[in-house]
Amino acid sequence: MNATASVALARTFGAFVKAAALKAGYPVDDQRSGARSRLAVDAGMSPATVSRILNGQSLPDPNHLEGLSRAIHVPVSQLLVRSGVVSEGALSGAAPSAVPPLSVEDIAEALGIRSPNNVELLRGLVRTLQQTEGIDESGHGGEQAHTR
Repeated sequence: MNATASVALARTFGAFVKAAALKAGYPVDDQRSGARSRLAVDAGMSPATVSRILNGQSLPDPNHLEGLSRAIHVPVSQLLVRSGVVSEGALSGAAPSAVPPLSVEDIAEALGIRSPNNVELLRGLVRTLQQTEGIDESGHGGEQAHTR
């Protein structure tokens, strides 16, 4: 992100937080109300940091977003997106996660099966079930070999 975009993001985020703080009962526009200090305490942040955020001069450290979320009653996910930490798509599940398939050994270990003979029996059972489901040894397929 270039400097101009970063400044624009800080200003936009600051305006959003200010509006949410006002809605949550912190009169942060009134410099003498003590609202900025109360917001800082409630969010677990320093008053100087809160002022810089509200003035659109800086973005919060991501570690502070959870506390800020609680204080201004805005979901932390919304703060993550609005502060540029993550994209909207990352939270919506648009990108599939790459979870490797479990091996027979992983399954056996998770079930507490340690005997090599029993692990081999489990391997045979898995192979038979995969054949019944039309899945090849690499885990591809899945067209059921039989009708229900």
